Amino acid sequence: MSENTKKKITNAALALFKERGFHEVTVRMIAKEAGISNGGFYHHFHSKDELLYKLNDSILTYVMETGRAATVGKESPVDKLAAMIRTFIMAFDVYNLEVSVMYREGHYLAPEYFEKIKQKRDEYESYIFSILEAGIQTSEIRKSTPLLLNGMAIFGMINWTYQWYERNRSISIDQIADVYIDFLFNALLTKKTKQNPKYEQYFLEDE
Repeated sequence: MSENTKKKITNAALALFKERGFHEVTVRMIAKEAGISNGGFYHHFHSKDELLYKLNDSILTYVMETGRAATVGKESPVDKLAAMIRTFIMAFDVYNLEVSVMYREGHYLAPEYFEKIKQKRDEYESYIFSILEAGIQTSEIRKSTPLLLNGMAIFGMINWTYQWYERNRSISIDQIADVYIDFLFNALLTKKTKQNPKYEQYFLEDE
């Protein structure tokens, strides 16, 4: 029952945050939307700020854990990068509403919570950069473009997905992942690597 109530609170907060924005929503409004008392809210969350932090943290934890799990057993930086990109994109489907709220309202995180989220984001970014660096060392990823630019291109392209992605559109989340990987790998990989049959699965066929 407790977890069910917590989920009701979270879902109510998500809907309200998206509709009105974090600062326009009160604990009283969340409790009313969830069909509980104010005390019921505070039984599960210390504050509205903690609730927003928990939303952000759950998404970043999912992306990091599923990404690392997807790279287990993969030795090639190219395969690892493809796995990380795909799991990153899948988060927009698994946490569709949550991701929208995280990107739009995350800057309202209280300082102590913002630092925790920043540390987790930095950890994720560092892992991506380590894969890119490994790919440069194996001559699979181009070294002619700055490492920072390569990483930011990945994050910039994928992060913006929240602005337009909706479930049940004509393009599926898997298709989006396929297209993004094709785009990014055509830009990032060396000519020799792109010609390697081992990686042909990552490129879409031209009509």
